[in-house]
Amino acid sequence: MPKSTKRKGTPSEQRNGHEVRSIDGLDFGHGDSEGPQQSAATLAASNEALQRLADIANFCKFSVTRDMAVVEEVYGTEMDRDMEIQRLNEALETLTHAKSDKMERVQRENEEFKAKEDALKLEKERYQKMQAELEARHEEAEAALEKDYERKLQEEKAKAMKQVKAKKAEIEVEIKQKFRDLKDTKEKLTAENNELKQQLTQAKKKLEEKKARFGRERQVLEQENKDLDLQLKQIKSEFPVERQSVQYYTERFKQISDAVRTVSSKYFQTLPERAINHPETVEDELNRLSSIFHPPPIWNSGISVFLRVMDAQHIISTSLCNYVWQPFLPESNIRENHQGVSHYLTKVSNALSATGGRKETVWRVLTLRGIDALGDYPTESSRQVDSCVQHILDTLQPLTVPSESSKLKQDLLTIVHEAAAVWTTARKDEDRILIDPSPPSNATSNANDTNNVIKWGSESVPASFEIPPTAKTVTTPIQKPLCIFPSISQRKSPDSETALVHQGSALFADSPVWSLALDEKQEQQELMEKAVLDARSKVYARRSSVPAGALASPTSPTTLTQLGGKGV
Repeated sequence: MPKSTKRKGTPSEQRNGHEVRSIDGLDFGHGDSEGPQQSAATLAASNEALQRLADIANFCKFSVTRDMAVVEEVYGTEMDRDMEIQRLNEALETLTHAKSDKMERVQRENEEFKAKEDALKLEKERYQKMQAELEARHEEAEAALEKDYERKLQEEKAKAMKQVKAKKAEIEVEIKQKFRDLKDTKEKLTAENNELKQQLTQAKKKLEEKKARFGRERQVLEQENKDLDLQLKQIKSEFPVERQSVQYYTERFKQISDAVRTVSSKYFQTLPERAINHPETVEDELNRLSSIFHPPPIWNSGISVFLRVMDAQHIISTSLCNYVWQPFLPESNIRENHQGVSHYLTKVSNALSATGGRKETVWRVLTLRGIDALGDYPTESSRQVDSCVQHILDTLQPLTVPSESSKLKQDLLTIVHEAAAVWTTARKDEDRILIDPSPPSNATSNANDTNNVIKWGSESVPASFEIPPTAKTVTTPIQKPLCIFPSISQRKSPDSETALVHQGSALFADSPVWSLALDEKQEQQELMEKAVLDARSKVYARRSSVPAGALASPTSPTTLTQLGGKGV
């Protein structure tokens, strides 16, 4: 049987092992059941044994270091076990120290908590005592405040009653004083009233006397007024002078201007067939009738329609000026041996107006009475109205649609009669009405009168005529400003101030309409020349197959149409 290699422990090791077992045998679980205080007492009792165990372990650790190699060879297994035991002992010692520290900390915390709890109890008791004292003080303060409030209320009540009594006494004194004053005032007013009654009686008496006197004077004045009315009627019959306001003439002349514009637009926007088929012939007729038809408005373009309407308004307006609106005598009505008399009389009137006062008015009225007595001035129903209408119809005949001639004549008669009626009133007016049918040369030279009122307005081109915005402003020597409707003003008497009655309208020479019309005329002439050349070429081509004299003139519009040329 092999010899056992297990060695017996030394007495110190056996003692240490016994102490370790004793330490291991400590009932920590029981200490936990008894509470933290009992566990701490048990650890404190074992502290000495644990300290000795630690000293022995340290001694053994250093004493065996030298012989470690020998011991490991002989006692390897036992040494390993001993080392494990030593490691466990060290771990136990560490745990024991940690638990001891924790128990001490817990004990200290318990003591601190208990001390805090005792302090809190003392603080609670102190606060409860203070609360009781405060509640008692609060009740005492409320009682004191209520008592003080009652006292002050009684004092204020007594003070108010005292003031009311004083105010009542003061008001009673004031009322008594006012009553005495009113009584005195009543007595005074009664005395004054009696005095006024006496004065009123005297005044009524005087008024009756004056009324009777005024009645007699009124009868005398009424008789004088009747005599003056008779004299005034006689004077008016002998010296017919009236005066109308500027507003009156403005409304009347505006109606005439609107009527002229309406008639022109109504009858002259459409060309007659003769002007369409024979433009050259119509152009020659227009040039013979009036110089204003240049360039001739005989095409169906927008610019031609616009010029045609403007020309018609010009013919109607200038005819009214020449036949009706003459200050003394229409030139067409003056006898052959009196040529230039109207112009001379106008110069005399202007010269007298320049001197101021009422001299011009008196002279003009007397002169008009003489003219009327001779029977040289036309009336509203005279042949002069018919002459004016006939002149307009003759001048515009090439541009008039034949089927509308009768209607046009009736509308023109209405306009001329209205113009003659307003002029009959103007001749009798103390303030002279001035007719100016001559606009300035261009829009920039449109001078203002003394009242800074523009006497002439530029005629605008309607957007419906589609006039190009890039049209040039060209003034040629043959162009003159075209009067669409005259400028009319009133010269006041006796201060000779001039007031604008109706602003004139004109198509000035610098209007782009003229350049567009000239361009259109040139374009139409080029088209005509081209059409003539084409017609002649066709005529020459067919001459051999057509008998002599079978064709009309190759330059006539009818021939051009027959040969397939396009009418211009």
